[in-house]
Amino acid sequence: MPSLNFTDYAIPGARARRTPCITHEELSNRGSFRRAPGRKEHACPTHTPQLGSCYARPRHRYRQREKRTRSVSFHEFGDSAGNRSWLTEYLESPHAFVERGGSRPISRLSVERPLAEQLWRGFLPEAQEIELELVGDLLEAYFRTYVERDVRTLADVADWQQFGRFTQLLAALTAQEINRSQLGRELGMTPQTAGRWRDMLTATFQWEEVPPYSGNAVKRISKRPKGHISDTGLACYLQRISSPRALAGHPMFGALFETAVVAEIRKLAAAASVRAGLYRWRSHGGAEDDLVIEHDGTLFPVEIKVTTRPTASDARGIAAFRRSYPAASIAPGLVLCACERPLLLTDDTLALPWNAE
Repeated sequence: MPSLNFTDYAIPGARARRTPCITHEELSNRGSFRRAPGRKEHACPTHTPQLGSCYARPRHRYRQREKRTRSVSFHEFGDSAGNRSWLTEYLESPHAFVERGGSRPISRLSVERPLAEQLWRGFLPEAQEIELELVGDLLEAYFRTYVERDVRTLADVADWQQFGRFTQLLAALTAQEINRSQLGRELGMTPQTAGRWRDMLTATFQWEEVPPYSGNAVKRISKRPKGHISDTGLACYLQRISSPRALAGHPMFGALFETAVVAEIRKLAAAASVRAGLYRWRSHGGAEDDLVIEHDGTLFPVEIKVTTRPTASDARGIAAFRRSYPAASIAPGLVLCACERPLLLTDDTLALPWNAE
């Protein structure tokens, strides 16, 4: 797959920058996405990193898929003070992590902008630096270049407008169950064409699916995966969400928050070289966990809620998961949400801020 450069994008109205430019090699040698004294890091028209690479910690050895991650994580543009993330500590010592979170504060990353604006901007490196009014132009150029270069290289698509509408459909389905046999029917497409285009979006890292978790429980389990678009900013562009203010009151706000958190967990696991499986769980009766992380034989149930005031009812899916697998090794659960500080919801479930360090 050919990689894309931000130099391919013509962004109308973009202002020329007078700060010294920094090459991708300089960023890679530095080891983190932070500003050095007297120099501002940005993507300039002359020296720009490839879109297929990210400002990630180069000290870690990524697999090829992680090397092509296009978006930065909360830890990379937040003011992270250390190398260990909350995910690493949680997977290593879940009981101690939950107890510590319930008894004393857990550090939070300093993120300059509100949650709605961050989700609307997305996590492409360039989108973090440009003015808010130019983000839409950047994402339009990104999607147009993606279609005209990557997709044309990989497949012979007869109807490009139909392909664009299909991508819009998937953006609307982010953080939802995907019924592959019905996908694309609203657009008059056959399941075979829809499946082929979905696979192409997955191969070009624009779409991710979280498979269902299944064990030996007698209860019936949903077999449908849950899909996530690669970038929340791209989803907002494809769904014509015009501003962060519009997103804050939009029905997709919660789904985009979940998509961002799932993507963040993937990036943190890759950065720490953690070999963990990500699943989703839903019982036939409707009980659900947004994520089940499988690591070293232990299951870590996670709920994702956009609420600022989590309660014990937000942990009902985690409790149902425990009841369904009484013989399994299940760690204390987490509810990742927009709360201000960690809060112990039950004896074995902790509510954790989305920007925890």
